[in-house]
Amino acid sequence: EGAPYEDIYELIANCDRVYFLMGKDITAPAGAEWFIAWKLERSILPLRVAGLPTPAGQDFLRMLPRGWQPFRNSTELARLVTLDLIDLLNHPTNRYGLTVTELELLSTHRRRLHQIATPKRDELGGAEGGGVLLDLGHREPLDGVALDEEY
Repeated sequence: EGAPYEDIYELIANCDRVYFLMGKDITAPAGAEWFIAWKLERSILPLRVAGLPTPAGQDFLRMLPRGWQPFRNSTELARLVTLDLIDLLNHPTNRYGLTVTELELLSTHRRRLHQIATPKRDELGGAEGGGVLLDLGHREPLDGVALDEEY
């Protein structure tokens, strides 16, 4: 059982940015959280784990094609969120009241994070944490000899 709608609404209403994390699959109440953030006109950064999502996950990604940023591991996710937070804190009108020293520290940290960027690899295919169905009801090959039998 998930959190009540009113609690989700209040949490999202009290934030400036929503980080929407998507794994291989979509589960409740994620759709409600996305809808509430959209309804409240909150800024959303959609992040998804790299690789092939489940069919339900694919449908969700198709319904909400908003520039999903893929990440491969928790280190890469932390880097993406940190870079985004630095950009938010570096607001053109200094909305958060940061000092010049704090802004310089953010700028230095941003450069450092860009230098240690994770190299991108091609997305892997295959089952990747999904499953492979084997039909044990038809164990013998239609043509040929089973590999575990002598002939």
